[in-house]
Amino acid sequence: MRGLHPGQRAAIFSGGFGTPADDPDLYLWYDPNDSATVFTDSIGGTLATPTDVVKAIDNKEGTAARDATEATNPPTLTTVGGKNILSFDGTEILTTGTLGTLAAASTPYTIYAVVDCDVNDNTLAMLGFSLNCWLRRAATYQSYRGLQSFGALSGSGWHLLTHEVTAEANASLRQNGSVAVADYDPHSGWHSVSAFAMGDRPAGGINANVDIGAVVITTGPYNANIDAYLMSEFGI
Repeated sequence: MRGLHPGQRAAIFSGGFGTPADDPDLYLWYDPNDSATVFTDSIGGTLATPTDVVKAIDNKEGTAARDATEATNPPTLTTVGGKNILSFDGTEILTTGTLGTLAAASTPYTIYAVVDCDVNDNTLAMLGFSLNCWLRRAATYQSYRGLQSFGALSGSGWHLLTHEVTAEANASLRQNGSVAVADYDPHSGWHSVSAFAMGDRPAGGINANVDIGAVVITTGPYNANIDAYLMSEFGI
């Protein structure tokens, strides 16, 4: 576990793990199992229930500009293992508006995502920024435009993927809490953020058949508590 920031409390919740909300660097958190955050039309509108389309999901961090929406090709709210999740069929997307710069080149940030995707599927599951996407293809987790592979998918069901960028020239990937690729040089555009999207990229052309259980982004280094919380929530 990383050390606490000055003034940060070490909160303990069910399962003994802090939630993402306890990280002071929390930037974005999508939690479709929180029924108060998914909508069939727009943020604050009609709450979605299983089998409904989800045209908007609230960012639980609280910054409205980081809510994700889609009017034309939204995913469906589906129940898997007693949890409500987002199901994308290969043509659907949810995306933020323009975010600008996620963090300065010298500032770390970390993406955590709980995903399930058919290992025989040749499409790309996408969680990422503009053209600098973080993707999974077939039986391999990989990133786009020269970023490193997560390694072979081991078993079906939920997987937690974590991508930590500690500096412009250094990053690491974790799969289900274990380091998959350490200390590699990411694509130079990783801190230039156009938008964050799930299911497709904003420019189109890279689609996914994927279920997404949760996405968390922090503007800080890897936090093992968030990994532990998400793995506990999804039985990983």
